[in-house]
Amino acid sequence: MTPLAAPAPPVRAPFVARLRRLLDDEIVGRIPLAPARLSPGPATVSLCFDDFPRSAWQVAGPLLDALGVKASYYVSGGLIGQSPEGLPLCTEADVVAAFAAGHEIGCHTYTHGRATETPVAAFTASLARNDAVLRDLLPGWSARSFAFPYGDTTLGARRAVAARFGFGRSTRRGLNGRMVDRSMLRAVALEAWRGRVDVEAMIDEAARKGAWLIFYTHDVAPQPSPFGCSPGELERVLRRALAAGMTALPVGAMVERLELRR
Repeated sequence: MTPLAAPAPPVRAPFVARLRRLLDDEIVGRIPLAPARLSPGPATVSLCFDDFPRSAWQVAGPLLDALGVKASYYVSGGLIGQSPEGLPLCTEADVVAAFAAGHEIGCHTYTHGRATETPVAAFTASLARNDAVLRDLLPGWSARSFAFPYGDTTLGARRAVAARFGFGRSTRRGLNGRMVDRSMLRAVALEAWRGRVDVEAMIDEAARKGAWLIFYTHDVAPQPSPFGCSPGELERVLRRALAAGMTALPVGAMVERLELRR
């Protein structure tokens, strides 16, 4: 397969926007809204593909199948079949095929708008519209988990997500222990532009603590976009987690381990 053309590196947002997102991450992101407890279980690893680029299925799909791993593919219905910044995203056929193969299809809003720039009513409407698209496309599908576009969150958006889904996944780095906030799970990026992450150390820590470690990326290609990773890196991470004795599950499957919701 011809390597995907890499989009331009992320553009720095204006200072005020960056400051707002920093405050959101450091202050709003620390406010617990939907505390929950997970039942005891083995250390778990989950893999997420945000935006669902085509390569996440065409390139990564066979790799996941060979390893026996099911992933979470987060879809924005309004972007199906589109190529923002030159990166081809999933077609309807890709979504259907991934779902049929047993992977989770998660919600990523219909418009892929930032929660920090979208009124709560419009954000909630985007969730509902995306759910409707996925129900029409995937008979038997149900909404179990959500990933915030760009990782941007607000209290209102988190409340809307907690009311509709079992889990909302952020881009806030870290492990998830027995007590989690359903509206803002922690995760670790496998993205070229963020630089090298010591995934081995995080996997070892998660295995030692019996924690839940969520990885996320976008495209998977020999020459990935700044937001993706290579097939070799993806395979290395998954093999390391499996060798450490971790169980691989989609994010939504962890709903079965919820003990306490408030």
